[in-house]
Amino acid sequence: MSRDRNITLELDPEAQELLGIEEMNFKVTLIMYNDCVNGIQPSSKVAPMHNFLVRCSADDETKAAVKKAYQEALTTDLFGLVMEEYKPKVDFAVKK
Repeated sequence: MSRDRNITLELDPEAQELLGIEEMNFKVTLIMYNDCVNGIQPSSKVAPMHNFLVRCSADDETKAAVKKAYQEALTTDLFGLVMEEYKPKVDFAVKK
């Protein structure tokens, strides 16, 4: 099963006004995801998330909005939304 995903986020009116775009389009691959997670360090979290979002932006408008989101301190929020759509929703339990 391929982990490549096309993700479209529809923005609410406040986000549309702030970022100047109605929806954001991303093409996320497993390699991009793994590179981002591997780059996250205790003292460096936002930069790998921002770089990931820029790299997987599917169009120039989304890329510009990602850069605007960074300036507005919204990178981690945006990253979280993309991850919710990208990763499968599963629960794990530790058996003791």
